[in-house]
Amino acid sequence: MLQCLVAENVLGLLGNHVKKSGVGQVYMTGTGFILARDPDTVRAPDAAFVRAERLENQPATGFFEGAPDLAVEVISPSETVDDVESKVIDYLEAGTVLIWLIYPRTQTVAIYRSLTDIDILTIEDT
Repeated sequence: MLQCLVAENVLGLLGNHVKKSGVGQVYMTGTGFILARDPDTVRAPDAAFVRAERLENQPATGFFEGAPDLAVEVISPSETVDDVESKVIDYLEAGTVLIWLIYPRTQTVAIYRSLTDIDILTIEDT
């Protein structure tokens, strides 16, 4: 339940910012992004952002072709470290430039720009 509330808040804040600035599109959980082909790898982050210039030539239905520019995952207590690491690697290998892993229980956010460029924010940070 907490994960849903956190994801909803992130979507609202991100959506408001993107709508005002017109820089792209925000997607909610359940939107699948095709990260790789043969075999197909599809991920559905809790929230995602795609820059406006990448929105053209996308199919009207089905999964988004390509990785989001920003992927937001709200981590639940049942997810293992392997689950989370797999998501991060899949996103980065597919071209996602920014990943936010939100940990509601510890009130921290891990921000990935690469596997070596990682920042951890706590409740005390802005």
